[in-house]
Amino acid sequence: MTSVSVVIPTRNRYDYLKMAVESVLSQTHPVMEVIIVDDASNTEVASKMAARWGDHPIVSIHTLPECSGVSYARNVGKQLSTSDYLILLDDDDMILPDMIEKCLEEMGAHDIVGCRIRMISDDVGLSKKMIKRYRWGYSKSAELYALDSRPLDHLLLHAPSIHSFFGRAEVMKSIDFDEQLQYGEDLDYWLRLAREGYSFHKVEFEGAIYRMHRKNASGLALYNQKRGYYEKQINNHKLSVTSINIALFKFGLMSIFQWELRGIPMFLTAMASPASFLRHSLFFIRFLLAGIRH
Repeated sequence: MTSVSVVIPTRNRYDYLKMAVESVLSQTHPVMEVIIVDDASNTEVASKMAARWGDHPIVSIHTLPECSGVSYARNVGKQLSTSDYLILLDDDDMILPDMIEKCLEEMGAHDIVGCRIRMISDDVGLSKKMIKRYRWGYSKSAELYALDSRPLDHLLLHAPSIHSFFGRAEVMKSIDFDEQLQYGEDLDYWLRLAREGYSFHKVEFEGAIYRMHRKNASGLALYNQKRGYYEKQINNHKLSVTSINIALFKFGLMSIFQWELRGIPMFLTAMASPASFLRHSLFFIRFLLAGIRH
């Protein structure tokens, strides 16, 4: 049987972690190993993890001596894995029961398969408009650039969740996460793999569940952390004009909404490519409108 590993970095989110691990253990195609990389959780959480999975036949816990960040934890977990294929799952998300089985069926000669995402929220305080917008953003009708033919543009604009990808382990081990980034490190990772020429393929089924809540890492990221990610992409001369325009547009727009004037020059620079600017503006308008549709 084809072997699959799932790496889950975690820190002090035991209740979410339980659901993440169970979603992996419930797969129709059994996994060979689940590697939990504990980024120095507190004693209480560490004890709960040990009690639940300490003697589990396929779940292992690798505890880091000090908090080192999610990128370091993922890098450690990737190198510990021993399977043919790999999934990187955040501790507050889940995968649907047939994700691995269906991804393997679609793999073919591709290096990385990306499935669609089902977005949920258990936070009643979150705006229904926001949830509707992101559900639309993960749908087929929202796609502006195809993952198969334009992976860099697709990744930059649509920002798919890390666990919506299923890949060959040797490919995913060939590049490490940038441990200096504190935002967008997952997207930067896929972008670097795409720039290396590895083949991406989008499949038309929901395989991943993204949980939206107030403590999502992307939502908590500070402006300067986000700026670091976008500036890295904007200054990458290997990216196309369209790809750079997407990064300029998204960062500039985010800056405007956060009342950060430092990002406005980037938004104005994006206007230098009128066709791309209009295309991305229309995408954003549709994103906003999706939040008010019934």
